[in-house]
Amino acid sequence: GRTTARLNQATQRTEALKQTLAASEATVGSTVANLFDTVQNDAGRVKANRTAVNSALQAKNALEAGYKLGTHTLLDLLTAENRLQQAEIDLRNAQFDYLQNSLRLHASAGVLYDSILSRYNQMLGQ
Repeated sequence: GRTTARLNQATQRTEALKQTLAASEATVGSTVANLFDTVQNDAGRVKANRTAVNSALQAKNALEAGYKLGTHTLLDLLTAENRLQQAEIDLRNAQFDYLQNSLRLHASAGVLYDSILSRYNQMLGQ
């Protein structure tokens, strides 16, 4: 009787561990999928913010030329410079979010290697 009870207990523990493993796998899969979507969105934000920086720079340059010709005021020029600075800040924030979420994605997927860390360190250095 004792051997049968131990066998039943071991079988139940094994089944419970299998269920825990299946739940953990589902959680990790969901986390990785969500992080993948987040990284994709962050990449789109970076691209959009780069475009915004270029646009703000062109607007500032145009207003600067207009200021030199006397068709725009100093206030117009300062406003354009503030918009450019804000666009650059937004770009840096989007890039940081992209890098941070990319690292989380690699870590969650279990593929965070030294080569990946080196690549991200190079990006941060720029």
